[in-house]
Amino acid sequence: MELLKLVIVDDEPIILAGLSQTFDWESVGFSVIGTAMSGREALSIIEKEHVDIVLTDICMKNMDGIELMEKAALVSPDTKFVVLSAYKDFEYAKAACDKGALAYIVKPVNDEMLITMEKIAQTIISEKKKDKVIEAWEKIFIENQGSYITYMIGRLIDGGLSKEQFIYGCKDILSDSADSHYYAAIIADVDVIYMISEYDNFDRKRFALFSYLENELSKEYKVWTKKNIDGSSIFIVDLGDSSKSYKCKLILNNAKIELGFDTISAVTDGYYGLDGMITAVDSAKKLYDFACEVDADMEDCEIEDNTASYPYEVEAGIIHAIRKNDEEEFKEKLIVFLDSFVSEESVDLAFVHHLVVNTEIFLRESYGMDKDLYKRIRGMYEALFNYPTHKIVRMYYDLGLYAISKRKRMAMGDENHRTNEYVYSACKYIEAHLEDDLTIGKVAEEVHLNPVYFGRIFKAVTNCSFKQYVLNQKVEVAKGLLVTTDLSISEIGRRLGIANASYFTKIFREATGKIPSDYRVDSK
Repeated sequence: MELLKLVIVDDEPIILAGLSQTFDWESVGFSVIGTAMSGREALSIIEKEHVDIVLTDICMKNMDGIELMEKAALVSPDTKFVVLSAYKDFEYAKAACDKGALAYIVKPVNDEMLITMEKIAQTIISEKKKDKVIEAWEKIFIENQGSYITYMIGRLIDGGLSKEQFIYGCKDILSDSADSHYYAAIIADVDVIYMISEYDNFDRKRFALFSYLENELSKEYKVWTKKNIDGSSIFIVDLGDSSKSYKCKLILNNAKIELGFDTISAVTDGYYGLDGMITAVDSAKKLYDFACEVDADMEDCEIEDNTASYPYEVEAGIIHAIRKNDEEEFKEKLIVFLDSFVSEESVDLAFVHHLVVNTEIFLRESYGMDKDLYKRIRGMYEALFNYPTHKIVRMYYDLGLYAISKRKRMAMGDENHRTNEYVYSACKYIEAHLEDDLTIGKVAEEVHLNPVYFGRIFKAVTNCSFKQYVLNQKVEVAKGLLVTTDLSISEIGRRLGIANASYFTKIFREATGKIPSDYRVDSK
């Protein structure tokens, strides 16, 4: 149990000795660290020690209890006081309480005083525990204030906090002028086409883009970031006293040039105050949605309020119908999708382009994608902006029905046959490229399958992992080369993509029980 530090003060030696020695102070939560026969002597102890509470007589020569309380408040404001008096004097009691005394006890004292003091100890200990919790939280906030403000801004722009709640929660971190600054919002992502054309590098490109933007924007402004559900990032930029975001636009343009790949982005001008921060994000979201539809970067001035919004929910319904292999629902949802067209060729084609991309992503990440379907999707991309909208829609309709029929056949029993074909094609590719650095992602891409799904069916058919299968094939080829050629061990390893001769010897011995040189001798 934590004991509170107690100092007892009385100018009568007998009473002082009785107070300090007669009562069992530890049993009620106190440790007597000193006694004093005057206010001045007590003040000296208070100045040197971190005293929790002082039990003092109120009537003393030179410096009485009231004056002691006044002077102690200047050097140790956290020290508490309990006042003793030989008089039931209301004025004394009132004066003591006005100075912050926790209790006024009339002499002579008895065991009831211990009960009072125990209650006071419990109150003080409880307050100290609360203070420690608050200090711990404050330390966390100070050390992680950037992350904390980012979290709070996320709550604010998502509608989880009011502006008042946000300001209260960040009042010790935000500057007083935060509500009089201008804020711009940027939403950016890698062009989704790279998810198709460079599947393995897509996440690397995203990381490079987001890191570049955060680093460059932070050189000029205070910036907070928030991830969207679709993987894109929102950058909230404190522009200070200026409403112009031209530097932000320049940084976005430089990102494409320096990183060397296409992006989709939206950037707003500055909006005033914390309410403006929410407005900026809402505006950026509208701009970004349209940018995705027309495959371009957008700024505030480039979009009108009456621009048609992309029907995300309807698209989700179309893909869900394909997922369920439900032809009728697919047709119904596609008709609803067509109702969203705005009779402007470029926008309508952008809508279909968006739908085709996300359909392909779904098929890659589930099942049903084969060479024929892959060629059909490639053909759609090539035809998208070379044919009128009604022909492109018909192509997508046929594509969707073909995908559903393919998936149905696989679901009804054709899957094993098709799976074997995928694995057979993968094995042939592995045999022809043993000298390459073969990865499961690279081979899965060659047979047009999602890497996770491909790894699962590959192991089911071959009864071994992809990595082990590749090593086994390399060992089998190495056996043949050891017996039929005079190539050195290191040269054989290099031909099989294993430049380190020691590693080649290790995996060969694990597979055959012999080192390569012994195997060559024993086989001749």
